[in-house]
Amino acid sequence: MSTFEEVWVEKYKPADIDSVIGNDHLKTKFKGYIEKGEIPTLMFCGIAGVGKTLSAKIIAYAISGENNVLYINASKDNSIEIVRTRIEAFCCTSSMDKKMKTIILDEFDYFSMAGQAALRSTIETFYGSCRFIFTANYESKICNPILSRCQKFDFKKSDIKHVIKRCFQIVASEKVGIEDIEDKAKLKEQMKKIIIDIAKSCYPDIRKTINTLQLLTYEKNGKRYLKEYSTVMDDKQEIIEYLKNGQVSSMRELVIKEGYEIEEIYRIIFDNAKNITENLWPELYIKVNEAQKSHALVLDKAINFAAAMVDIIKLLKTEK
Repeated sequence: MSTFEEVWVEKYKPADIDSVIGNDHLKTKFKGYIEKGEIPTLMFCGIAGVGKTLSAKIIAYAISGENNVLYINASKDNSIEIVRTRIEAFCCTSSMDKKMKTIILDEFDYFSMAGQAALRSTIETFYGSCRFIFTANYESKICNPILSRCQKFDFKKSDIKHVIKRCFQIVASEKVGIEDIEDKAKLKEQMKKIIIDIAKSCYPDIRKTINTLQLLTYEKNGKRYLKEYSTVMDDKQEIIEYLKNGQVSSMRELVIKEGYEIEEIYRIIFDNAKNITENLWPELYIKVNEAQKSHALVLDKAINFAAAMVDIIKLLKTEK
């Protein structure tokens, strides 16, 4: 794990819409909103790591200014009380500089149905002074009355070439090398191989790609070096062995230590199902699918993950 104080995802976060990777088909519209200084109610939909939240923040701060933006992570704060105590309270206060206020409800697909119902009238009541930007991975979990009040934009996967280019810019800025390689041509070739491997493994999640790049960078004698990506693959094999041996606690410790997202573990299990079990891999596919579905709905994802692993281990024991 990297010990650097600055998180690269934040350090190299684009400051304007043009600098955001991908989704060029949306940028003209977004820049038009910024130039006009006003937005309608917006809904940004798409898979994780494609720039929804980043774009929402750039637009909101450009239009409203730092003091007139309220950001809420709806995966954590998602009850009807949030509407009453935070959202409406923010809407009711006056903007000192007369700018339009903006509320960003990130991961809104986790917002409770009661909260969504209460929010409908709030959007309309305060439309003259406050606008909303919603982001969501799963549009199907948002009620139709909210969707009908929004102008919806679908975020697509970015070209992986642009993601790789951004990674090269970061390692150049951070002066990252590869230990024991001094020859510039060999260094460039090996660096390219590692970055491409990282990008392909994490694609299309740009945030995950940059986090993994930093995770694989280490310091030694005052210099920074990038690990071979294969060293992370060893961790994946260790995760698989823990699962096969029924060692849930050891698996969780490794996941936390190496900074994996729970979604990554489900993918590792899915990709290696035929190596984990010779005969029960179709049933294992179903178990992973069920775990992912419940993962999107529960509040405590760590508990859900542990329960899912126990369930999978029970399945694997029936083969022995």
